[in-house]
Amino acid sequence: MRATIMTRGSPALAVSTICVLAVAFLLIWLLPTPYAFRGIANYLPIHMALEGFSIVVAMLVFAVTWNAYSSERPGNVIIIACAMLAAGMIDFVHMLSFKGMPEFITPSGAEKAINFWLAARFLAAFALLVVAVRPWTPLPSPRWRYALLTVGLAITALVSWVGLFHQEALPRTFVDGTGLTPIKIGAEYLIVTLLIVPASIFFLDARRGAAYDAAGLFTAAAVSILSELSFTLYKDVTDIFNLLGHVYKVIAYLFIYRALFVSSVHQPFEKLKDEIAMRKSAQDALRLSRDRFRTLVDATSQIIWTTDAKGHVTDDIPSWRAYTGQTWDEVRGAGWGDALHPEDRQRTYEVWTQAVQQRSLYDIEYRLRRHDGEYRWFSVRGVPVIEPASGIREWIGSCTDITMHKRAEIALRAAGTYARSLIEASLDPLVTISPEGKITDVNEATVKVTGVPRQKLVGTDFSNYFTEPQQARSGYREVFEKGYVTDYPLTICHTSGRLTDVLYNASVYRDEAGTVLGVFAAARDVTERKRSEAAARRLAAIVESSEDAIISATPDGRISTWNAGAQRLYGYRAEEIVGRPILDLVPPERASEENRILDQVRAGKHVDHYATVRCAKTVRR
Repeated sequence: MRATIMTRGSPALAVSTICVLAVAFLLIWLLPTPYAFRGIANYLPIHMALEGFSIVVAMLVFAVTWNAYSSERPGNVIIIACAMLAAGMIDFVHMLSFKGMPEFITPSGAEKAINFWLAARFLAAFALLVVAVRPWTPLPSPRWRYALLTVGLAITALVSWVGLFHQEALPRTFVDGTGLTPIKIGAEYLIVTLLIVPASIFFLDARRGAAYDAAGLFTAAAVSILSELSFTLYKDVTDIFNLLGHVYKVIAYLFIYRALFVSSVHQPFEKLKDEIAMRKSAQDALRLSRDRFRTLVDATSQIIWTTDAKGHVTDDIPSWRAYTGQTWDEVRGAGWGDALHPEDRQRTYEVWTQAVQQRSLYDIEYRLRRHDGEYRWFSVRGVPVIEPASGIREWIGSCTDITMHKRAEIALRAAGTYARSLIEASLDPLVTISPEGKITDVNEATVKVTGVPRQKLVGTDFSNYFTEPQQARSGYREVFEKGYVTDYPLTICHTSGRLTDVLYNASVYRDEAGTVLGVFAAARDVTERKRSEAAARRLAAIVESSEDAIISATPDGRISTWNAGAQRLYGYRAEEIVGRPILDLVPPERASEENRILDQVRAGKHVDHYATVRCAKTVRR
């Protein structure tokens, strides 16, 4: 992992520096002080020295930051560097335009110099604001730094063009004999306002221990505030506040220099020191890993083995010898293969030879003879250890006993075969459906009822095999929603056109985690039942429409059905008479006759037509 290394200052030291400079500012402001220099001729060299020094610092900050920048470093440093380049170039024009300097394209003067000064200060303040607000992360693309450089140069060109050729379009900032105009003072206070925000953010980041030199940038922003305040107080371009403002600007630039330039110079050395420490740590970790590996080889129940680059055993394998009972002379070279099951040897040699030749993963299962003569299943994996310069150095691998897993696998396969036999033995069509509605498995009964082979059914839409596909689709969706359906009616269509009425009972099935994997559905053929029900309905309709009175009774002599003919003959409605004894329709003197008839019916005997007398609802005999 790479980290951005920055030389970080102390928040307490930064605050102390600000306090000292603020006290100096207050003393100069409150105490009566004469002009530090008399006349522009005396002040001009110091102004040039201060501006020249700050311009050199700005150029150095840009040059070193630009050339030391790498894609993993925060893009904020490039933003500051490009802003410092633009501010430095504008400061250069400011210096050449200062009152008392020779004519630079247009006559020099206080107002001309002030305009360039304000532009440079606005640019620097805005850059610090952007850097404070933006996360300290790399630029989205390396090309962005060229875009930032272009913007900086464009701003410099625009400011120079306006300040040199269109000064009359700008508001007045200084009047000889009067001093600063409200516009100039307001602009300085606006710059101060802009600087307060990044100064606050940098201070908070410094208290939180930010990865960048937040304390240094806080000091730079705070000193810049003192500088701008100084430029709201001077009455003449040569007075003490003008000088103080320039001194504070130089101090602010030095703190930016410390935060970016020095950290950029120190960064390669800090990285080198970290890399040396990391390399030593890696060597120690490698040594510890080797010691652990040796201990693991001796203590593990697995068999850990190594061979040379050609696949020959050249170093002793104690765990192999302990398990197989072979001697070192029996193991060395390719002798280890003698401990394999005779049926597995040839296949194992072929797979091992292919892996060595292709430098690929060696993965196989074979039976290995234990020292007591029992053969047990092992899973064997081996990989080449490759060095970039020399190729394969050695092979290393392990043998893991999977006998119990194999036995469980056989038992599971047997259980699966048994379960499949039960499914195929079912006369009902059985099917499993995926959450997408596709058939994933069927039994032979499904093949017979659809006329479609199993391999063609699997993977197709479940609803394709019914007379009403939409109803079928709604059915399995209901299962996924509710978890089950019961007696869901559908009609399966055979490829020959034969229709089979079925009732589906279905439920979802899940994995061990409870995730729904699909639907298991069983169809019960109800075609014959429907035919019987239809026949019964037809018979009932015939009985109901008959003009004759047709009555049925239970074995114990209670009326169970009553048609319209019986209602017309006897006068009773069905709801009045059903459930009552049939003897209620028989005159008392003929009760024995009815009991004799009922006995014959119970005995399964046929009763021929006979004449008798019965009681209607309105007449009793």
